[in-house]
Amino acid sequence: MPRNRGAVDRAASAARRGALAPVALFVLLGPAVPVWSDGGGDYPPPSSGDWVITQDTWVENETIYLGGDLTVLGANLTLDNVTLRGNLTGALQTVTVAEGARLSARNCRFVVGIASNLSFELSGGTDIRGCAFDRSGGSVWVRLSSSSAVFSGCRLQGTLSIADGLSPVLDGTTVSDSETGVFFGAGVRLAHLTVRNCTQGAIGGPYSSIADCTFIGSVDTPGLGLHPGHHTNVQDCTFKDCDIGINCGYFHGLGPSSDVNIVDCFFNECGLSVNCGPNASVQSCTLKSVFGLTGFDITMHVEDCDFIRADVASIWAVGMQVGPDSSILVRNCTFRDLNWSMDMSTFGPCNATVENSIFIGDKDASILLDSGWLSVQNCTFMPSIASDYCIVVRGALDTRRRDFRLDNSTFQVASNALTCGNISNGSVSRCEFIGPEKPDGREAAIVVCGGSIDIRDSRIQGGNRLQIYVSGGICRALNLSFQSELVSVEPGASFGVGWYLDATIRYLNSTPADGAILSISNRTGKLLSSIQSGPDGRIPRQEITEHIREWNRTTYFTPHSLSASKDGLFRNLTVNLNRNLDLTLKLGDVNAPSVEFASPANNTLLNRTSVRFEGTASDDRGVSSVRLRAGAGAWVVAGGTSEWNATLDLLEGANQITVEAADASGNTARALLTVRVDTVPPAVNITYPPAGTLVNTTTIELTGRTEPGCTVTVNGETVPFYLGQFSAEVPLQEGRNNLTVAARDAAGNVGRARVSVDRDTIPPALAVTSPRNGEVTGRAVVTVSGTVEPGARLFIGEAGVAPEGPFFSLQLMLREGVNTIEVRAVDGAGNRATASVRVILDRTPPTVTVDLKNGTVVRSADLVLRGSTEPGATLSVNGAPVAVAPDGNFSFGLSLRPGPNTIHIEAADAAGNLASLDRSVTFEEPARPRPPAEPETDRGSDTAVYVVLAVVIALTALFIGVLAARRPPSAGDEGESGPRPPGEGP
Repeated sequence: MPRNRGAVDRAASAARRGALAPVALFVLLGPAVPVWSDGGGDYPPPSSGDWVITQDTWVENETIYLGGDLTVLGANLTLDNVTLRGNLTGALQTVTVAEGARLSARNCRFVVGIASNLSFELSGGTDIRGCAFDRSGGSVWVRLSSSSAVFSGCRLQGTLSIADGLSPVLDGTTVSDSETGVFFGAGVRLAHLTVRNCTQGAIGGPYSSIADCTFIGSVDTPGLGLHPGHHTNVQDCTFKDCDIGINCGYFHGLGPSSDVNIVDCFFNECGLSVNCGPNASVQSCTLKSVFGLTGFDITMHVEDCDFIRADVASIWAVGMQVGPDSSILVRNCTFRDLNWSMDMSTFGPCNATVENSIFIGDKDASILLDSGWLSVQNCTFMPSIASDYCIVVRGALDTRRRDFRLDNSTFQVASNALTCGNISNGSVSRCEFIGPEKPDGREAAIVVCGGSIDIRDSRIQGGNRLQIYVSGGICRALNLSFQSELVSVEPGASFGVGWYLDATIRYLNSTPADGAILSISNRTGKLLSSIQSGPDGRIPRQEITEHIREWNRTTYFTPHSLSASKDGLFRNLTVNLNRNLDLTLKLGDVNAPSVEFASPANNTLLNRTSVRFEGTASDDRGVSSVRLRAGAGAWVVAGGTSEWNATLDLLEGANQITVEAADASGNTARALLTVRVDTVPPAVNITYPPAGTLVNTTTIELTGRTEPGCTVTVNGETVPFYLGQFSAEVPLQEGRNNLTVAARDAAGNVGRARVSVDRDTIPPALAVTSPRNGEVTGRAVVTVSGTVEPGARLFIGEAGVAPEGPFFSLQLMLREGVNTIEVRAVDGAGNRATASVRVILDRTPPTVTVDLKNGTVVRSADLVLRGSTEPGATLSVNGAPVAVAPDGNFSFGLSLRPGPNTIHIEAADAAGNLASLDRSVTFEEPARPRPPAEPETDRGSDTAVYVVLAVVIALTALFIGVLAARRPPSAGDEGESGPRPPGEGP
């Protein structure tokens, strides 16, 4: 690091002078200690008394206590990270850098002794950066007198004084907490400096330049005072929370100023005061203040500035307050949310010109002038709803020149937009006033309280009470757009309304009449003017009064008589001058020709657009030309004069035809004729039947509407027609019938309408394909399906069914027994077709009876089983089919096995219901014949055989009995069989 390398060099130098090695080692390894340069130094300072430095001295990282003054003479004093403290109480200590000497300080702190003053008199070279000057209850003064002084990045709690002609480097320096922050002399360039919380921010001399500085919180006097401020420029500066941002002139004891330029500055909660000096210029500034700009005894130019109401609580705010004996030009400025944007009424006469500026949200008045003169051009006024005035001109004004001029400006929703009192010569031109919406009071767009004012080429609109209120004096309106019923004139006042008259005098061949005389007289015959035309035939524009309104009467002066003449040729004309007129008067004889139509007749109705017109014309000196036109169309020159004809292309409807005959002097006569053209066929609307109607009747009633006055036919037959309505009973044939209605109007145009009607008397095709008629089923739900004619409506029972093309299908619930299903189809003509099927729901199993009891014992192996069941049922015995007679009887032969035999009978009806019956039959073979008797000797053995046989038979009987006892009784035991209970085996 540079600081360590310097320490090494200084340690080596100390060793060369015989310093102890431990000292060098301490410098190298330990913290830095104060040392002096190779050429010797004046450090350390004395513990008391003054410290005078005559040799180059460098000190770092040390705290120095001054027991007296510090003076640098012909040497360089370098301080790095040093704290310098005044060690006296209640005394003035001075740090002086004489010419030829130099003070360099980095990151140092300079502290004033208790209740003491510390003054830096820096006449020599000065380079102070990043240092702090703390007053600690005392005061600090820093006076820069070196032309190359650098005082940047510093924090000074005290006063900075800059000698004449200097341009010190002050980048990032802040001056604060003193009576006066900065004093600077003439010709000083002040830049990149912040001054805050001083009683006075900065006070300076003439020929100075202040740029990119900030002045904050000068609580009593200006942030910047120019004393005097001749030829001073202030640019890109910010002023915040000061009593006055900049003060130029006598205010607060400062001298007069002139040629002060203030550019691109921002004044926040503070204003600008320019007094007692000519040629002040304020440009591109923003002034957010209670008093934005105050000027007295000045000639000032204010351009491209914004004047905004301050955020501080205040019942009023003024953008500019100027006077007395001041002259001000305001151009391209904006005034927002103020009470008075420009107040020139408080201190005396003032002359003001305001151009291209906008006034928004003024609460009392935008411009207030008491005496002097005022010119306002190209401005816009948009006051707040609560505003009472926009421009007020009053007081004793300068009568030697125009007092007031308002040109090309706009007033939006303005109450009392212009109030003029006691003015000698006022002018308003090319302005627009949008009136107020207040329901009460005497508010008006223009209020004239006295004096004389002209309003021309302007427009007033809106306002629900008044547009112009003349309480005194004379108000003249020329080419003014307004509502006459919204004008009020008080006793002793007058309001005149006039218009422009432009005229050109020509000969009949349109050549300008140079030197012709035009005389103008009003309705009373009073000659108003007699004017001579120029080489182009034009006369100078005349301003003619239409009427004058007073409190209790209105005097009208129109119509006016115009008489043009030259060389015995004349042209007389009477006009109503209730608007601007630009006339051409042609000189010639005064007798007009006559002209009339011969054909066609008036109000003729035609159905063609090209029409030939014929007529006659006459004149005592001969007809020079005849021309015609339809409506406001182009003129068509007719063939011939005394007898003429022309063909015109007319428009649909009524055409007013104008024919004009002219003589050689330009006198004309006209005749009018009306011809009605109707080329549009009448519209025919058939209201019934609609297109595509399908019926099954032999006739149909046709009704409709068309143009009244027409003749109507249906298929060539005339039908009754009344008040635009027609009806007819039309016969129909089977199939498609085309009906044509024709209506002919009075002009011969025919309109037609057609409709097609179909007659259909054939029922729709309908077939039920499932179920079959008479079908027996055991299922409660049946699907009904079939085919039907496409487009027909279908009903199964009472339910509507939507077919899919020609097919339909619907599931129905059946009742036990016979169900009749009816299917109906209705086509578009109303023809009906019906189909029905019977479906039997049978869910009862058939009954089965046999002639064999359960448990029967037979002696024969061949058995014939007889019984009966439900007619039509199918029967099986032990799985073998059995034929059933029509009456339900059946018989079936079986071969039994010896011993027990089980017979299973099962019956199924047509619905698929099942019934079964089981019978047990025992086949016992017959006993064999007894053999011949054996000899007695063998009786014992036979006896044994019989005993064994008897035991077997007894056991068999017992077994059969047990089985019979365990089997539950059933109906079959009585010879019949019903439905088998669930779970019962065979």
